[in-house]
Amino acid sequence: MSGCGWNAAAAATRESARPQADLVEREDGFYLYYNIPGVSREEIRLILDAEGLHLAAGTSLGLTGQGKVHALEFAEMAYEDHVALPGQVDAQGIQAGYKDGVLTVFMPRRAVRGIPVSHD
Repeated sequence: MSGCGWNAAAAATRESARPQADLVEREDGFYLYYNIPGVSREEIRLILDAEGLHLAAGTSLGLTGQGKVHALEFAEMAYEDHVALPGQVDAQGIQAGYKDGVLTVFMPRRAVRGIPVSHD
C-alpha cells in the first residue's frame, strides 16, 4: 500500500482544516454554508465574540484504537474557521442549522432606523 499516496505516520493524528465555505448575500442578510461531512450536531461549536464568528467541529469514527491504521484521510478531522462579521449584521439574530453535512449560518441584516431631527 505504500504507493497509494497515504502517509502512514500521519494516519494516527487528527488533521485540522478550514472547511469549504460559501457566503451568499441576500436581501434579508448573509448566509454562510460550511461543508462539514461526517460531523454530528453535538460536535459543532459556534462562538460569537467581538472578533466575529468562530467554528470548531470534528469527526471521529473511533478507528484509531482498533488495530494498526494504514490510512486515515477523513475519519478523524477537526474543522476550524473564523469569520469577521459584516458591519450591517444583527449579531443577536444569528441562527444556525445542520443537515446532510452542511452547516447553514444565517446572519440577518441590522435594521436601518431613521434618526429624528428636533427643531430648535
